Amino acid sequence: GCDMLTCIDFSRCTSLRELGGFERCAALASIDLSACTALRTIDHAFGGCTALATVTLPSAVESIGGGAFVDCHSLTTVDFSRCMALRELGGFQGCGALQSVDLSNCTALTTISSSALEGNRIPTPLKTDSQCGA
Repeated sequence: GCDMLTCIDFSRCTSLRELGGFERCAALASIDLSACTALRTIDHAFGGCTALATVTLPSAVESIGGGAFVDCHSLTTVDFSRCMALRELGGFQGCGALQSVDLSNCTALTTISSSALEGNRIPTPLKTDSQCGA
């Protein structure tokens, strides 16, 4: 892991298309990917980042794969407000502090993996806007 890493600046990563590899960065507290306008896939990126509390996702992301944010025990907020292109949702298993997600802007969403939000405090069944998956 990368125990001492506290911050990652993605503000100039406008050409980044896939993201992975920052697993078990124990001191990382927040991630803002909103400037990553070409980012399509997040997979096995921040799993086990136990201090990670907030995530802001980019508009172009299409897939959040298994393990993307698994076991981020402090994660309380995930901003999906820009995620109109999101088709597949997974990867938030074991985020015990996560109590709600708003997928109402995810109009392209067609697949939520059966274990996507397992081990969270989100009420089931998951409530989504009637437009999701349309």
